[in-house]
Amino acid sequence: MIHVGFDSAPIRKVPTFPDGTKGSEFVANLGVSVTVPDKDEFESAYDVAIENAFNKIGAERKKRFYKGAHLVGQVSEDAMKVIVMMLDDLTPVISHIDVYCAYYALEYVSLYGQSETQKLSPPVFVKKTQGAFPHVCAWWYFSEYAKIESPLCLEIDFMQTATTPAWRDLSNASGKNVTTEFYLGGDECNPIISMADLILKLIRTYHHGTVEGRSLLQPLNEKCQTYMSKRKAGFHNLGSRGFILKATAPDLPLQANTNPFIKHPIIFYYGNSKPSENKDEIANALIWSPVYNAISFHASINRGGMKKFSPTEDVRMWNPSVDTIVAFTKQDQEQLKRLESFGYTLPSIIEPKELMKTSRF
Repeated sequence: MIHVGFDSAPIRKVPTFPDGTKGSEFVANLGVSVTVPDKDEFESAYDVAIENAFNKIGAERKKRFYKGAHLVGQVSEDAMKVIVMMLDDLTPVISHIDVYCAYYALEYVSLYGQSETQKLSPPVFVKKTQGAFPHVCAWWYFSEYAKIESPLCLEIDFMQTATTPAWRDLSNASGKNVTTEFYLGGDECNPIISMADLILKLIRTYHHGTVEGRSLLQPLNEKCQTYMSKRKAGFHNLGSRGFILKATAPDLPLQANTNPFIKHPIIFYYGNSKPSENKDEIANALIWSPVYNAISFHASINRGGMKKFSPTEDVRMWNPSVDTIVAFTKQDQEQLKRLESFGYTLPSIIEPKELMKTSRF
């Protein structure tokens, strides 16, 4: 089976003129997918490539899989060196990389055509739909590649979207030859999605000039010469008029039902349980803790997802037979007992110390 990992992020530009004044903000949706013919082989190669890259910059690897923000948070400017070295080392196990962008040279974009139609300016539309862009990229990939790449497993960093024709096409296609999977926290626990996120970080860091195909591929051309010499990267404009816009603009003000496509097992974890003046600092400390790294590690080795626990959301999402909840405090455990008293069947509950016993990081 061919596996494809998807992630996206907005790209913003604010032009500065010679007199120091600034122009209007330009905003577009940017996406990346990474295609690998053998996920097991890619995962092993990723492990070796990132270990080698950290050794070369003289830093300690703290996570099994990295997303771009965490890599920059740990090694600062050396993050770009790590990404480039990884890409060059992973050339043999990547079939191709695809870069997607959507911006709209229109007066307005119409949405909710099956309901009360709304018209939004292109910048507002992009901002409204930026979190949903991975499904647009996956839909385009399926439309373009399914005839020549089969069977396909589309692995998407979890996102939510209002209902679109593209989503209906994608969800209806899931079956024998196409599998669609959403990974909660995918850029931290799925190696292919992680790689897509790292490439996004590279492009957004080094991109300059107008936003178009050649300039968006330029960071790969300039920084990853070994990789790009294999001619494995392509660009797709998903912001054009016509059928693409019609397929990707929401046509109903209802959320798409992505729950059947969420990849389990999921390891849920509590955040900060007690009110505190330093709540944000406590939450940030969790992200770099051994416990958090153990959560990410176990999500990855079980090929599932990870999510900060939200009782109101997750009782509709969890699968008690396979999922896990990490409870940090007695207060966490008491809250779970309250849920159990409502008649819920809970996933297995594990304490942080037990989780860390079998973690590499």
